[in-house]
Amino acid sequence: MDDTLKSLPVWTPPGDRAVDFDTAVDLRLRSLAWTRRMLISGVVSQVVLAVFVLLPGDPWYGAGVGLLVFALFTLGRLVLFQLRWGRWMGAARTILGVVTARRVTAEVITWKGQNVVLSLDGGQSRVRVGSVHPTVRAVIARTGEVWLAGPDERGIAFVFANGLPVPLHAKVITEAPAPRTPEPPPPASMLVADDALPLAYARRLAAIQGAQLAALLVFAAAAITWGGPTHSLRIAYGVFIGLIVISGFVRLAPTLRLPALFKDGRWQSFQARTNTWTGDPKPTGALGVTITLPDGTELPAVIKIAPAELVANIVETGLIWINGTPMLEDTRAVGLPGHPIAAAAKFVRHPKLH
Repeated sequence: MDDTLKSLPVWTPPGDRAVDFDTAVDLRLRSLAWTRRMLISGVVSQVVLAVFVLLPGDPWYGAGVGLLVFALFTLGRLVLFQLRWGRWMGAARTILGVVTARRVTAEVITWKGQNVVLSLDGGQSRVRVGSVHPTVRAVIARTGEVWLAGPDERGIAFVFANGLPVPLHAKVITEAPAPRTPEPPPPASMLVADDALPLAYARRLAAIQGAQLAALLVFAAAAITWGGPTHSLRIAYGVFIGLIVISGFVRLAPTLRLPALFKDGRWQSFQARTNTWTGDPKPTGALGVTITLPDGTELPAVIKIAPAELVANIVETGLIWINGTPMLEDTRAVGLPGHPIAAAAKFVRHPKLH
């Protein structure tokens, strides 16, 4: 691991006030609540629309069935979200609203799926933590520490990994599970091609966006085939959805090619200030940021899909990490070395977020 990563300035929870007062943590909690509302409204609206489409009879049967399939898919996402996040959101507000977080040493003892058991404070206590993505587990294993808020009288606590303002639900346990052989740590480097976690995030983001566009294409094909009682109406539906796909592809083009921006180069930090971010309360949004080059020149940039974690680290540290030196009309990878945070930034003279 590059020595620079050991002293990398990153977001951390406040140590002098309740965690809930931190803007990044509050945003994450509100974005989780927003996600749940969107999933619930998605299921309801898709089912209602499917019923209305199916009422006229056979000519609309295909479109109605398609909407029901989407509703079932959305319902599955809602159930998974509730299992991983939704069931403890009330406890998060209660605990994080009154306690401060403290830095403690952490060692990954064992894990299964996204459930991880951590040994804290050199073995003084153990907690079982849920919803820990493998990339977040890798950050904890590499840094050897977390920020602990709690536990309360029920043994419930929340932990944060360095640089990631996402509250992870934890429960104090007394049993000592059998340790699992540690995984080789993912490479972390100031050379972007060798920095595994930002690249993994970039690939996952590009895959998700690509899958959404592909789903719209399938829906467009279904609309043309079964979308209405007349051929002209089916064509109209298909063209309408096709235009949405084309618009989405143009908007998401930098993100779809984000993994290619990690082929070579080196992470460099620049002074930066955020201007406008359209995400709140969504977990991602378009970000306008102004970067100061070493010669004092200011260079505006637009990041069309900027995760809340990226915004939190820029605000906290006043720095943005870029692959190489940016230039006007250039598109480059930005992120946080050694962490699952990445995005594509377009450097333009007159930035437009929409």
